[in-house]
Amino acid sequence: WNTANDAATIMLNAIDNNVNLYVTNYPWYSGVYTYNYKQQIVMLAQLNNLGETTATNIVVNYVIGSAFKVVSYNLIQPGILSFNSTTNTFTWTIPNLAGGNNTYTGSYASFSVLLESLQTGSGGSAFQTTSTIISSDQTNTGTTTTRTRNLIINPSADIQTTQTVNNPNPQTGDYITITIKA
Repeated sequence: WNTANDAATIMLNAIDNNVNLYVTNYPWYSGVYTYNYKQQIVMLAQLNNLGETTATNIVVNYVIGSAFKVVSYNLIQPGILSFNSTTNTFTWTIPNLAGGNNTYTGSYASFSVLLESLQTGSGGSAFQTTSTIISSDQTNTGTTTTRTRNLIINPSADIQTTQTVNNPNPQTGDYITITIKA
């Protein structure tokens, strides 16, 4: 019988399972939020991990307002991207995003979307793009989990013209009057 081995002390280190995720979306041309009718617009969606822990199985939704048509899109960094044309919503799943070691921008994933404006105006959900972090395996301590951008589409005009002539079958030397209305 040996009483010296009846107890043992084990030191456990707690694992920080938190991540610091930050989502945003912005125009390709920084600071430009006003466009013309039928103009094509490039928007970027981005997810940053500012913390030290690798984030896994992150899901982000990116909703495009009804005033826009999605022309094309391109996954720039890791993940799986799907688009629902009925709801104008992208679902972006990122299997893992390394920790950014508490740097200013951290590590990131991104994709671009080419939009075409379908109507003029501003304000309301029709003229917005909104990115939202839906979930991740870790607890997200980041404060920017949703980012909405409001776009302005300038008014446009559709000018029609008509042309009439007072004598459709003139003879040589006849005077004719052509009237153009806008």
